[in-house]
Formats: sequence, C-alpha cells, structure tokens
Amino acid sequence: MTKVDNIKVIIERPDFDWYEEMVKSSTFGKKITKDQREVFIKKAMEQAEKFKNKLISEYGNKEPMGYIITFDIPLEYKKEEPTYGYQYLGYYRTKNKSIAVNYTTLNLIQKKCKEKGFNEVEIDKIKDTVLMHELFHYLEDLFPSDYTKEKHFETKTFGLFKSKINLSIISEITAVHFSKLMTKLKHSPKVYEYIYKKY
Repeated sequence: MTKVDNIKVIIERPDFDWYEEMVKSSTFGKKITKDQREVFIKKAMEQAEKFKNKLISEYGNKEPMGYIITFDIPLEYKKEEPTYGYQYLGYYRTKNKSIAVNYTTLNLIQKKCKEKGFNEVEIDKIKDTVLMHELFHYLEDLFPSDYTKEKHFETKTFGLFKSKINLSIISEITAVHFSKLMTKLKHSPKVYEYIYKKY
C-alpha cells in the first residue's frame, strides 16, 4: 500500500473510531469499559450537534471569523517551532478567553499534503477547523455543559476504593466533532493531526 493509498484509508476512517482512540489513549481510558466508552462518545457527538444548533439559531450561520467578531474574542496568530517533538495547531486560554492559532504548524501540514499529493485532504479548511475547535472551548465557558466541562465517572481504585475521574477528554471529542460539523468537513479533523505526526 502506497502512502497515497494509506491516506485514503485514513480519510475514510469513521469519526467514532477516531474518538474511541482518543479515549483509549487518555489517562482514564483503561478505567472504563467498552460500553461506557461508547456511551461517552455518543453523548459527546450529540453535545456537539446541540452546540452547533444553538450557535446557528441564536447567532446565525457564519464563518469562524464572524463568530469571533460577534463574541469579541481576542485572536492571536503565532509562528512557533515545535517543542518536545510536537506542536499545537491552536489553543484557547481560559484566563483571558482568547484564541491562538499557530501558522507554523498549519503551513507545515499544508506543505506535507501538497508534497505527498494528498488531494483528498480538505487542506483549505484547516484554519477554519482550528478556529471552530477553539471557539467551542469558548462556548463551553459561555454555555456551561455538565457533559463537556465537569463530567465525572465513578470508578474503583484497585477494585476496592471508589473514586471519581474527570473525563476532560469528552470536551476534546466534542470540540473535534463540533469543528467538523461547523466547517462541513468531509473527513475527521484528526486527519490533520495524523498527517503532522506520521508524515
């Protein structure tokens, strides 16, 4: 299988499979059952749909910059090189409710797609997808949701002592799915990250 063939498989990978991988690789992934994973992922995807509907219903159907202007969210474009072998695409600062986008990473992913001939990847939507992802985290603060902000799950430590774990990964899954819905992306936003790491 060539790399181009392989990327086609990655592009066609179902959203649920990406999200299940995210849960499994999280700190709490081994503490929940397969059935519980499925429930959490389903709820996260439903939550993303609700946030999308609420946003469009109350503020209209806009491009990412339209919402950022509407909510007056400080936006910063950065050019930062990778640290510890990995670099972020964007992030949301809770403290001052601002969004940052790293053009170094975005440009690198775009370059890789062009060089490898990954024509099926919707590279023209990468910036909007990142903005929508971080916009979701802003909306979480604006419209608190117990499923994405403070979802706890009761488990047992060593099979004896009950404790609660915070499934913050649910927030990330919801943000990923929200960004896909809002940009009408044909493949998972996780494809961008995959290309960055694997190619």
